Amino acid sequence: MSKKNKNIINVENDNIDIILKKSNKLILLDFWASWCNPCKIQLSIIEEIYIEYYKKIEIYKINIDYNKNTVLKYNIKSIPTIFFFKCKKLLYKTNGIKNKKDLCNLINKFSEF
Repeated sequence: MSKKNKNIINVENDNIDIILKKSNKLILLDFWASWCNPCKIQLSIIEEIYIEYYKKIEIYKINIDYNKNTVLKYNIKSIPTIFFFKCKKLLYKTNGIKNKKDLCNLINKFSEF
């Protein structure tokens, strides 16, 4: 794992609910797959964002190939898909690659909740 993304944590099915319950920070949950080129592009953007927003946000990624229960639970139909949660509540869901400016705007908006 690169130095930049050491704090972007891979999670598995059972860990999602635990993470959502324990954190009061804004959570970005990125659904991805290793074979997905748009996911690789999105991860690069997310890594940049983490460096700037690490005090406001926790970032987790979940590989859809190994976490089918979570894929079904959250009705993931395409990747990359990003969810924003705060205090166990889903605030926003978006599909496809999002640019850095759009993601930063969402983080600023939702971290104020």
